[in-house]
Order: sequence, then structure tokens, then C-alpha cells
Amino acid sequence: MTEKNDSPGQIVQTRTSPLLLILVLAIGFISGVAFSAWKLKSPAYKTSNPQETNKISQMAQALEAQIAKAPQNADLLVRLGNTYFDMDQYPGAIDAYQRALALIPGNSNILTDLGIMYRRNGQPLQAVDAFNEAISADKAHENAYLNKGIVLMYDLKKREEAMATWEALREINPLAMAGNQSIDELIAHFRDDHDKEGKK
Repeated sequence: MTEKNDSPGQIVQTRTSPLLLILVLAIGFISGVAFSAWKLKSPAYKTSNPQETNKISQMAQALEAQIAKAPQNADLLVRLGNTYFDMDQYPGAIDAYQRALALIPGNSNILTDLGIMYRRNGQPLQAVDAFNEAISADKAHENAYLNKGIVLMYDLKKREEAMATWEALREINPLAMAGNQSIDELIAHFRDDHDKEGKK
């Protein structure tokens, strides 16, 4: 899968990257602690530079033209999905990733990026399904576990499932990071919050 490593500058990537498997973008913690999550609500690739925006838009158009001539080219479809990802055009990214997966099913990186786009498009259940597929394809895909936990915790309010997902990530890599926190600190944070709520 061709991917460009252009985001989360905070230990994590918004898009899945073989070079930076340790996670994704920053979102706010309930307690105000910065949390890395993907390109969720604060996209890593946002530019106010009209020239840069226009350049990316032209890139998407060029890729669309190439795909029209070579619709079975999975690499072009992934690149198009990544470009729409950067443009925050979620439906376009979802469509491109789905078309790529039809050609190369079970690609855990594409599935994780698809899940990120589903989440940002307001489709948390589909996001979890995509992350589950990514994990089925690659039991050690750290980004998929992290992002699945985020969706479960923040969008679906399934605290215990989120905690179990992050604990599974810790089993895979005890040194995994979530933004500027270790996975241990992340889990402890939510345990502490839960304990405090229980004592009220």
C-alpha cells in the first residue's frame, strides 16, 4: 500500500504507516490531556494556503483521470483515498478505499484508514467494523486497536469494550504510545476516572 506519512506529529500517524505503527492524531482528553487519535476532529492536514489546497485538489483530479483509464489499479485508488483523506472529503476517501479493498481485500492498513474516515463521517459502527477487519487481518496492527478503542470510548460510550481493546494493544506492545502517553498511562487514566465516579 502506498501511503504518505504526513500526519500526527505527536508520535502518531493519522493514516496508517508501516514506518510509524505507533498510532495517530491528537484529540482532547476529558481531563484535557492531549490524546492521539487519527485525523478525527482536528485533522492533521489542514492548510489555509489556497495554493496548497488547490494543489491537492488538482492531485485528486489527476488521480481520478488515471483511475478512469485503469480502474483496476489498487495503488492509484489508495493514493486517491489518501488524497481525499487529506482534503477531509470523507465520502470520497471511503469510496476510494472500498474500491481498493475490492481489489486487495484484507489489507489492514487500508482497512484502518477506512475506519478513520468512517468515524469522521459520523459512522462509528462502520468504523469499528473496519477496525475489527484490520485486526482480523493483522493481529498486531496497533493503530487499529488504538482507534477502535477511541471510537468505543468516545462515540459509542462502551467504556469496558474500549478498555479491553486498549489492554489487548498493551499485550501486543507494552511500550505502545497514545500521543504523549504510554498505553499504561492511558488505561490508568480511565480507570482512575471510573473509580472517582464510583465514589461520588
